[in-house]
Amino acid sequence: MIKHLALIALLSTAGTARAEGEFRSVQDLLYDCHLEAADSFKNGTHYGRCIGYLEAVFDAASLIHACPSGAITYGQEMAIFTNWAQRNPKTWREYQLFGVIQAYQEAWPCK
Repeated sequence: MIKHLALIALLSTAGTARAEGEFRSVQDLLYDCHLEAADSFKNGTHYGRCIGYLEAVFDAASLIHACPSGAITYGQEMAIFTNWAQRNPKTWREYQLFGVIQAYQEAWPCK
């Protein structure tokens, strides 16, 4: 439980500079990741926010009970999250960490 709280505290501060207390939802992260797919060169801030957040959660996969096997690319991480988010629009107002954890646990269940 303490590890989970530490992870949430760490990830709540991850990302680019933002207003103190700004809430970032599943939909916000989905937007960042979709802009990256459209044109990562023009949307570098969105790309950084998308990949940075997804990678931070991925690095803590064992803490969130997700068990990826082998090397995973940034593109795979983005596809896993964006596909999950598109299939679960009712979660779009939830905190972005919730969506990423759910997507990773679904994609990489621990056996």
